[in-house]
Amino acid sequence: MKGFSYINGSWQYNLTPLIYPDIVNNDMEHTIVLTFKPDTLWSKSIKNIIVINSKKETLNKNDYSVDGNLGKIYIYNVYMNDEKLPMCKMLLEPGNNEIIIEATSYSEAKVNQFIRAIQIIKVTNGIGKGLMRINKKGMEMIEVNLRSNLGMNPIAVPTIVEIM
Repeated sequence: MKGFSYINGSWQYNLTPLIYPDIVNNDMEHTIVLTFKPDTLWSKSIKNIIVINSKKETLNKNDYSVDGNLGKIYIYNVYMNDEKLPMCKMLLEPGNNEIIIEATSYSEAKVNQFIRAIQIIKVTNGIGKGLMRINKKGMEMIEVNLRSNLGMNPIAVPTIVEIM
């Protein structure tokens, strides 16, 4: 039964903690840190974290970690590439992302996590597309760093640039 556990011969209500979104580093270049009142029993019972944005995806165990003693859930929305630059994995997309946390014997916990795009442009061409961050703006050119190629082929000479 959701929300209840049978412990020492009696039923006990399992209170799901409130989850708070990351409002400090909630962008496409940082790990997202959700917070809650420390609760090791609840955190050890987490079985799934589901993200709903333009798609619905259950995160893999290596996409997040939970620290019940500190009351934190870390969602690894970025990884560091060979040049030590943060690359967005697009688990959480720019804009609103609904996050549902399922834990055994507890009701679902839900939180809306807003992700800031921070100077992201979308570059599209004949063989791929990607999200990039603007480094320098000039009169005739924009210098960018690739932040995610969205699992596509490498980007060749861009033909369309859309500022988002």
